[in-house]
Amino acid sequence: MNIHEVAVEVEKAILVGVVLPKDRRWEVDEYLSELQQLAATAGVEVVDQLVQDRQRLDPATFIGSGKVEELQQMVNAYQAKAVIFDEDLTPAQIRNLEKAIKAKI
Repeated sequence: MNIHEVAVEVEKAILVGVVLPKDRRWEVDEYLSELQQLAATAGVEVVDQLVQDRQRLDPATFIGSGKVEELQQMVNAYQAKAVIFDEDLTPAQIRNLEKAIKAKI
């Protein structure tokens, strides 16, 4: 590498969406597609996405415990540094998820 080359590390992220009974799956897919474009604009590489069908949101983690484990495995496999949700999370949900998956929410 010469002095004019700069190594830029692209942050890898995983997108997460939840389909509730009031939602349509295609709408959630559209939201995730928009999020992916926004992430790319911000210099973030989306490496995968996770969508869960739920009757209601988990107050502690937003998604179910099984999906939290699956998300942790995905973060490790892709060496992702961030997880982007298609909805706003509470401070407690963010804290619980960051502790469980060891990535920025």
